[in-house]
Amino acid sequence: MVVDIELRDDFAEGSIYEFRGAFVYVPSRTSDRVDVDVESVEEMVRAATGMNRGTLPGVVVFESTEDGPRDAETYAQLWATIVETVDLENPLKWRPTTHDECWRVGIPAVIAAEGTAAMAAYLATQGFENSEIGDALGVGSRTVSQYISDFQKGER
Repeated sequence: MVVDIELRDDFAEGSIYEFRGAFVYVPSRTSDRVDVDVESVEEMVRAATGMNRGTLPGVVVFESTEDGPRDAETYAQLWATIVETVDLENPLKWRPTTHDECWRVGIPAVIAAEGTAAMAAYLATQGFENSEIGDALGVGSRTVSQYISDFQKGER
């Protein structure tokens, strides 16, 4: 049997898997938090990418699109870094935001408390371009790039 789910990166608080062109972030201990019967990570990833996506708290699917400023793996990496950085009791919720809703994106207080770099990374996971993030944060797009890079390296 061919394994179609590939572990791409492992973090203390979760892992990123590639499945059918999507990158799926699965928090550690997810199987302890779900009301569905899952016995393996593979089942969790398949459930998250299936029709019943809302059943797994903290699991986030980033699908590849041609129109986003970043690729799906970069979104997943940023999300994993956010979860690693922010001390949370419960999984952080992610919801996709359409471009015309960008003015309504609320940054969770736990992320805002981490500083501007964390806010930039969070907005990046929502699909915003660096220029849009810069406008929202009052900095230039090159500064946003630096914030995101530093945040991923754990320097901010």
